Amino acid sequence: MKISFIIVEYKDTGVLQQAIDSILQHSASLLYEIIVASNSCYDAETQNAISAKYPSAVFIYNQGNYGFGKAVNQGINRSSGSHVVLINPDAKLIDQSICNAIEFMEQSPKVGIVGPAIIDRDLNLQDSCRDFISLKSLAIRFFKRAIGIAKGPVLEKKELQRPQEADWVSGACMLVKKEAIDQVGLLDERYFMYAEDMDWCRRFKVAGWGVVFYSGWRVEHNATRGSTSGVSLTNKLMWIHLSSIIKYFIKWSWIGIWGRPRAAKQKDQG
Repeated sequence: MKISFIIVEYKDTGVLQQAIDSILQHSASLLYEIIVASNSCYDAETQNAISAKYPSAVFIYNQGNYGFGKAVNQGINRSSGSHVVLINPDAKLIDQSICNAIEFMEQSPKVGIVGPAIIDRDLNLQDSCRDFISLKSLAIRFFKRAIGIAKGPVLEKKELQRPQEADWVSGACMLVKKEAIDQVGLLDERYFMYAEDMDWCRRFKVAGWGVVFYSGWRVEHNATRGSTSGVSLTNKLMWIHLSSIIKYFIKWSWIGIWGRPRAAKQKDQG
């Protein structure tokens, strides 16, 4: 079995190196490849320097910022593994527990996506096991963050010490079966950034593939989501996030906007 690690990089080679180093350190028992799709528009000298540091990795250098989904799809199209791991450059493996997730997926033929328990450097558990969003859930989430109910992440599910079926898992890190991708299709590139992971998980579930949060696999992720760091008319990431959420609601129907959005009538291929 071969695992294809796919990383989308944007103007931060420091965290990228941490992510790659963590794969090299904790995946020695696996047959794997690393594919990096960069949206940073680096000059040739910088590209050569990055590639020289990791000669075993495949680098795709784009001429513009193509967005997260399109860059991931580039990586998937270049991959040769039976399983794909999407991992953000600001995330990293902290041990060899990915082997547990791979074994779990191999023993679960109808599971298409597995997401890990994601922690930050202070060991706070992040909200990576999620329910599909609705306007009601968005309003509640915004209110909790605004009044500071919790110092840490606002968890949707409080009992996260066991594997469990999820509506969707965070695209910061997920293990995906290539066989399922071939059936469901690639990420929907109409989302420039944000919501494409939720949309993908929904398409997997509509096609009959399970989406599972697997607590036996842990990954560290230390990003600060710029789109939710503050409400401001000048916050570009906030507007990108909002645009993606609107696209998601339109795609999956606005019916039941104060509850769980209605599933599409036909399988969506992106």
